[in-house]
Amino acid sequence: MTKDEVISIMEMFFKKFDTNPNKLAVDIKVSPQSIYDVMNEKKPNVGISKRLAKKISDKYPVNETYFLTGAGPMLKSEVESISAQSQASDHVDGFFISNKVFEQISRLTETVLSQQRTIEMLAGKKTDVG
Repeated sequence: MTKDEVISIMEMFFKKFDTNPNKLAVDIKVSPQSIYDVMNEKKPNVGISKRLAKKISDKYPVNETYFLTGAGPMLKSEVESISAQSQASDHVDGFFISNKVFEQISRLTETVLSQQRTIEMLAGKKTDVG
């Protein structure tokens, strides 16, 4: 992750939770300087460590992975929601697949069958003519 991405993540966090580096440092029991170092553009090699991400996610309802990679949602509730949606599934021939995937497979199957009928119809007309 770039330093700009790290700073952006921290700024979004501060805005979302109406906090600042000093308050965060007190809440997670680290020195304020450690938070400022993460935010300091002049310290390009200082990012969000696993330890810091864990401390933040232990104190706030945030996704630890988001702080480490920038990927996924910031809030734990959004991660849990995505997880719950992916667990909603249909049983098909001994496999569990998500509803979204099942619906897409069904649509594609209908398209293929429709195309197959069209091909068979056109092939039948060709043999009738010939």
